[in-house]
Order: sequence, then structure tokens, then C-alpha cells
Amino acid sequence: MPFAPIALFAFRRPRHVELALRSLLLNPELADSPLTIYCDGARTAAEQADVDAARKVVRELAPRHATIVERSANLGLDPSVIAGVSDLCERHGRVIVIEDDLEVAPDFLRYMNAALDRYADDDRVMQVSGYQFPVTIGGHDDGVFLPYTTSWGWATWARAWRHFDIKAPLFDSLTRNTASRRAFDLDGSYPYFRMLRRNLVKPVPAWDIVYYANVFARHGVALHPRLSLVRNNGFDGSGSNCGRFVVNHVALGADRPHMRLPAAPEVDHAAYHAVKKHLRHEARPLVKVLRRIQARVA
Repeated sequence: MPFAPIALFAFRRPRHVELALRSLLLNPELADSPLTIYCDGARTAAEQADVDAARKVVRELAPRHATIVERSANLGLDPSVIAGVSDLCERHGRVIVIEDDLEVAPDFLRYMNAALDRYADDDRVMQVSGYQFPVTIGGHDDGVFLPYTTSWGWATWARAWRHFDIKAPLFDSLTRNTASRRAFDLDGSYPYFRMLRRNLVKPVPAWDIVYYANVFARHGVALHPRLSLVRNNGFDGSGSNCGRFVVNHVALGADRPHMRLPAAPEVDHAAYHAVKKHLRHEARPLVKVLRRIQARVA
């Protein structure tokens, strides 16, 4: 199949979008991949210089075949992602999504496209994630299936994205059912339900927690790499939704001569246990900081 279209969302961080584009340019598949770069507008006059600087980087580094969308007003990250993903899914049937604070490995696009092709007709597989927590996962496959989604470099199909419902109808059933709520929180490892509850009172809830709720409601799974293919450079205080604190960044995955993917979309319970253990113990300070951030922006 043709390579999937790529949506890159940029705003006002020229250094970050430069890292994102330079890492993406190291992927050979980019030359034959439709690329749309959405540059959001400034919220205030004080942000205009940074917005202009980020757009200058985009114009200088983007490949010649890229489509650059420069918005005159600020749409906001979540509305921008929802609109961009919806549009590309409608026109191409699938999409790969990257935000400007993400640095991707040289085989990121090869992994994404291989997975999008492999599981195109499997309704249970609803996302391909490029990020993996810094945990040790055994096995020979380059990917594992887990029962949650991520937002740090991902892909999906139109058949899965059409279930996206900004109202998150699952919320009421989670409120009533303690067991389901605990499962939604990865067996109590991460406060996803609290995030969902806080987001649903906003005019436009965060797309990622709402999409996870919709995937969870349909018993969907996501393919995650055994070794992360994405590094998040945004936790330096420069982002709208990220504080300034230390994160244990994972190393980008090494180049693979062959891409080996699981035959069936079954949850890898050993990998799932490793992720939950990491979130409960190693990432406990991160969870606390994220809770404080959520409280400030709620």
C-alpha cells in the first residue's frame, strides 16, 4: 500500500520543531509520504515572534512535497489534532501523527507503515503507538499489544477513528462500575479516570484521554514497540501542557534489518505487568506532577 500520510502539529517552539523535522527527515519513507504540517496561530501578541520563528523553521526544513497549513488564529492543540486527523483519515483512510516536541527514530515510519498495513482489517487493533515506557520487554517481536493508547507519536485508521466521540459516553458506566474504572486506570497504576473526569467539563476535552476511553469501551488494543521509537523533548517548560521537570527519557530504538510484528492482537501480559510496575513505582513522582499540572489547567 502507499505510505500513510503524516500530520505534524507545530506551534511556537522553533527548536523543538527543528528536532522533530530533522529526525523525521532521517526516515527514508518520508520522501514518498504525504506530509501536512499544521502551524497554529498565536494566542497573544507576545507569542507572535515565537510562532513566526517556528514557521520559518518549518518552511526551511520541510520537504518540497509537504503541505504547510499556517492558521491565522489559534485553534488550540486538541481541536487542531481532531480536525487534522479527521481530515486525513477521511481522505486517505489512515494517518500518522506527530507533535512538534517529539523526536523519532530513523525507522519510525517503517514501523508505523508496516503495522498499518499488517492490521488494516483487524477491527480490534485501534492504534499503533511509537512510544514505549523505559521497561524491559522480552520476546523477538518488535511490537507488543497493550490495552491502552498513547499520544507520543501514533497512527490509526479511519475505521478506528470514526468511533471517536468527544462526549466520551463511557464516563457514566465508569463512574458506576468500580472494576471497570480500575481497569481503565491500568489496574490502579495511572489516574486516567480522574483525567477523563476533569477534561469532560472543558469546551474541547483533550483528544487523547477521550480517544483512549472510546478504545477501552470497544475492548480495543494498540500495538506498542518493544523499544521506543519516540523521545519527548517537551518537558522543559516550553509547552502549553507540560511542566518543567525531569523525565527518564527512553533511548530511541536501534535500526532493525527486519520488522517483526505479532501475528495476533493479544495483550502481552508480561509487557503489561512491566508497564504497570513502572507507573506504580518508578514514575510515581511524574504522576504527582502531572496531577498538579492537571489541577492548574482544569
